[in-house]
Amino acid sequence: GGGRGRRGGGRGGGPGRPSRPPMDGRQFVHQIGTTGTPTATSFTVAVQGCSHGELDSIYEAVLAYRERNLSRGGGNGGDIDVLLCCGDVQTLRDPSDYHALNVPAKYRTLGDFHAYYSGRKVAPILTVFVGGNHESSNYLQELHYGGWVAPNIYYLGAAGAVRLCKRTEGPGGNTSVSSLRVAGLSGIYNGRHYRLGRYEMPPYNSDELRSVYHTREVDVARMKALGDGPTDVMISHDWPRGVHRHGDEADLVRRKPFFGEEVGSNTLGSVANGELLGTLRPGHWFAAHLHVKFEAEVCHAAPPADGGDERADGGVDSLARTTRFLSLDKCLPRRRHIQVVHVEPSSSRPVGHPGEMIRRGSWLEYDPSWLAVLRRTRHLTVRARGAVPAPDVGPATGGEVEEVTRRLGEARASDRDGDDEDEDEDGSVGAPPPEMSPLA
Repeated sequence: GGGRGRRGGGRGGGPGRPSRPPMDGRQFVHQIGTTGTPTATSFTVAVQGCSHGELDSIYEAVLAYRERNLSRGGGNGGDIDVLLCCGDVQTLRDPSDYHALNVPAKYRTLGDFHAYYSGRKVAPILTVFVGGNHESSNYLQELHYGGWVAPNIYYLGAAGAVRLCKRTEGPGGNTSVSSLRVAGLSGIYNGRHYRLGRYEMPPYNSDELRSVYHTREVDVARMKALGDGPTDVMISHDWPRGVHRHGDEADLVRRKPFFGEEVGSNTLGSVANGELLGTLRPGHWFAAHLHVKFEAEVCHAAPPADGGDERADGGVDSLARTTRFLSLDKCLPRRRHIQVVHVEPSSSRPVGHPGEMIRRGSWLEYDPSWLAVLRRTRHLTVRARGAVPAPDVGPATGGEVEEVTRRLGEARASDRDGDDEDEDEDGSVGAPPPEMSPLA
């Protein structure tokens, strides 16, 4: 369901609570947990639960963690490759966006994002996020397929997938580009609007102010088509339905007793996300929304005995997989809202051009398979209020992926040949950022 007070809410406390003091990120350092072991090839991923507009505090906390680990000679895993935010980022550009934020009027505050949008500040860590149920919905609706909301801050769209890349060196000194597929689904589940089109347009009425962030079946069908290869990381706001059964249910109910009925009846979480969990079987799933840290491990049964999952590149994925689920709290003092996770990449490729040999840090690239799915299903994005059929989309074919890859290659070549402004300070030339622009 959508936005019960105990789950969502704005940036303030309940009635009668005093205003909390400004937060210094360094007080969060000891609250940041870690998962996994860093290696020469792993990605160091910081995960944030509900942000509620507190970008400054979140960045300060993650930077303090990085500083502490690097000062201790952390080596591998000391730096942070990406920050993943699991919704309620509240990308308010100015007070005129308040009308699109579903929180009580007394909790409307501008937050920190406007400074990053205006350029007064630049996000110090590459940031990728999905939308929740307390967002500047008018701005995110402009980027339905995803895009850069501010320098170094990328929105995955209503549904989306990108490649997180970095240069790595193997045991023999061979240099390659390793990548993670990072996919995401925005919003929360509500059965009344699940099968409808995207009919909402600002200014929203009271119904549209809520339905605009409700997940749609068309986007879920598209996400299910990511079957050409493994999904390393999935992020959402809502939990997958039933995931609580794979963790410590008793402890969850002890800490959040008002979830007891839903836990007992297995109605906690999103039906749509539950379907995606079984279809994609991602290595990691990160979520928020319920304002509690909770971990679970989902062991997926092997698919039918057909030799595994055939990928668009002709390879075959392993049969059985395990998903490590992690939900985090909201950004408040003494709350478990950030976790650092070390994730091994599922794929690598040769260095594509000389600039990648000297490029520092991590970057985003298009996911050609996802773009191929969007290109084939673009007719399903409609503004109809009635039901929109969501067919079985099916994975992108090898030919579709090749066509998208060819077009991306041409765009990169044209960009490098015609615009010297893409040259980085270190002399490398980066690929264009992965804005989800419509493809002809």
